[in-house]
Amino acid sequence: MLLCPPNDAHDVVEPLAPPEGATPGQRIVVPEDDVPEPKSANQVAKKKIWEGVQPFFKTNDECVATFDGTALAVDGVEGNVACKSLTGASIS
Repeated sequence: MLLCPPNDAHDVVEPLAPPEGATPGQRIVVPEDDVPEPKSANQVAKKKIWEGVQPFFKTNDECVATFDGTALAVDGVEGNVACKSLTGASIS
């Protein structure tokens, strides 16, 4: 899944990037939460999980992706998931 925050006018969209040192396939996590096992694609589609949690994903004043105000990280890698320049943007 590619996550991108747009600006308010939706004419600029930037992909989120993992911190340096992350490799494809590593999981993005909310560090303070217990990390559950990922759902299968079929479970996600049936239960509409993304639709329920998406409103809580935003970028902060430092362009860092957050979930309910907590910065997103890659499991086992120092640093945060971020975009280049969009602040206060909803991530979709």
